Amino acid sequence: LFALLIGALTLGLFWPLPFFQPALLMPPADFLARLDQAPSGGLALIAVDYGPDRAAELEPYLQRVLERLTARGVRVLTVSLSPWGAAQAAQAIQARPDYGERVVHLGYYPGQEVGVVRLLTRPLGQLRADYRGRPLQGLPVARDFGEDPLAARVDLVVLITGSPDALRGWIQQARGVLPPEVPVIAAVGANLAPYVAPYRESGQLHAVAIGLRDALLLDGPVPEGSPAFFDLQAQTVLQVSVIVLIGIGLAIRLLRRPVEVHE
Repeated sequence: LFALLIGALTLGLFWPLPFFQPALLMPPADFLARLDQAPSGGLALIAVDYGPDRAAELEPYLQRVLERLTARGVRVLTVSLSPWGAAQAAQAIQARPDYGERVVHLGYYPGQEVGVVRLLTRPLGQLRADYRGRPLQGLPVARDFGEDPLAARVDLVVLITGSPDALRGWIQQARGVLPPEVPVIAAVGANLAPYVAPYRESGQLHAVAIGLRDALLLDGPVPEGSPAFFDLQAQTVLQVSVIVLIGIGLAIRLLRRPVEVHE
């Protein structure tokens, strides 16, 4: 069984298969539209709340969201409610050439749900330093930070998380502080698909992207033979293989006749 799954995964990773059509995989259009609606020169807040166990799935979101926003001139603040999330964000952001100009990482913000409210209601001018202790004053990204609270100035909130507690905390607290016109969108791990549906249906989340597949599709159609193509193909082949094996197992169980024992 394991040999079959490994074989299917290897096949999907290295050989283009004729039945796999990545063009049928649609990018998360609502998610992309909300990113593109953030005004040039505006301010976006990205909450990074995932650890090393979810980095392979969620870090592509952080990289692609940052690139899409900063390419349009949107300034970005990143923050985390957890030390490990702050470390993951720092690792992805610290080498950016536009750090301090269009992106700044505020680091770990303690307090969980209370921390969300404290951050959003805090005057921008009181955000003193980044995660390395570097003063924000004088950085181009903070050129107009004054006494307005962050909630009054932010144009978009993006949640990138694999934690149901972080997702719930951000949504429930942020929606009570943010103006209703400020969109909150989320990029989450596949494990959170059941959790985000009620928030999306109620309008508390304006857009959602789920799992590695959506992350790889943020850049548009996937060209055949690219690394993203093979990643998506391997996922599809593996999922189909698991479904087929489960189906075979169920069929064998249903067709198996009980053996009658005659005394």
